[in-house]
Amino acid sequence: MSSKHVLSEESQLAILKSDAPPHEKAVACHKLVYVAGPKSVAPLAAMLNDEILSDYARSGLEAIEDASASQALIDALPKLKGRLLAGAVNSLGVRREGKAVGVLLTFSEKFTSGDDLAVGDAAVSSLGMIASEPAVVVLKSLISRSFDSHRTAVGHASLMAVERLRSDGKAADAEELLDFLADAFPDGPIHDAAKRL
Repeated sequence: MSSKHVLSEESQLAILKSDAPPHEKAVACHKLVYVAGPKSVAPLAAMLNDEILSDYARSGLEAIEDASASQALIDALPKLKGRLLAGAVNSLGVRREGKAVGVLLTFSEKFTSGDDLAVGDAAVSSLGMIASEPAVVVLKSLISRSFDSHRTAVGHASLMAVERLRSDGKAADAEELLDFLADAFPDGPIHDAAKRL
């Protein structure tokens, strides 16, 4: 077996640092999901603003247990826009990165309409995935202050947080959040879901 087919972090990083075509780098990112460690963070983060490779790079970063992967995503946020920004915001939720709650609050408040609505929705969705105590506090605050479609997105994220809280063994916190949602949404699908869950 030639060295380029060996599934090791070093061999895949060598592809990322080479002049290989995008599809080969995408495959390397996919393989790094299984073998990446801290040394892969910088090469993957360098691709977060690449229209073709950003999604693949984020998948690699999501899989790295080291805290530097989350920090790389946070550091990249000011440099990204649109779909790529929404993707990085979502990755922080996938990683359940508690230290990102503050920046996610900022994005969920700033991007609430127009072309950037996807970023705001990704931010509230990530808060729901994180489902830490501070994240739940932020979600409740946003429900109290938001309106229309953005408020509905926060409601859906809060329902996601209920499921995460339950899976974390925090049944009492989940029930408290459900009661809050049932009161905050007197009717409609979120109310119905809160009563059903």
